Amino acid sequence: MEIFSGLIFSILFSAIIMGIIYSIISLFEKHSNKKHMNKKEAQNRLSVIEKEVNQLREIISGPEISKEKEMSDFIFSMLKKTIHEITDEKGITLFRPEDNEWLVQLDYKNGYLWVRYSLIWKVFETKFSLNYNQIRDFIAGWVEANTEWRGLTPQSIQWHHELLVEANTEWRGLTPY
Repeated sequence: MEIFSGLIFSILFSAIIMGIIYSIISLFEKHSNKKHMNKKEAQNRLSVIEKEVNQLREIISGPEISKEKEMSDFIFSMLKKTIHEITDEKGITLFRPEDNEWLVQLDYKNGYLWVRYSLIWKVFETKFSLNYNQIRDFIAGWVEANTEWRGLTPQSIQWHHELLVEANTEWRGLTPY
């Protein structure tokens, strides 16, 4: 009886192993393009791979862009095409002309630079993994280094505040303190 159960176990174990091996081979063949590729397809695939390799080589051999440079470039790209509008005696709002969305508002009276969360601040949180204080400090330093504005403390304004401001004021982009 023991010999018989040992034999059954060996047969079942061998069948399971063979099934696993067959599955692995089938999976490999299914995902391998070599078996189903003709010469023209192989040449096209090689051309795509060579282009990708050349792009990678350019990136590797090119100058490394620092995180700070990338963040600075982001702010510059967001603000370079803005329209400046004096919103009242104490502030200026910068709008994107293509969709009339406000990006930042300078509040001279209170010393704040209100930064739209959804379009700028959130990018620093998600793409650059910065916390609130790091974002505030970076934007303040960037503003001082690249503009004539001085003494402004950057603050984020969340989307629900953005909607309240736009819905309840005559001036688009006017942010209550």
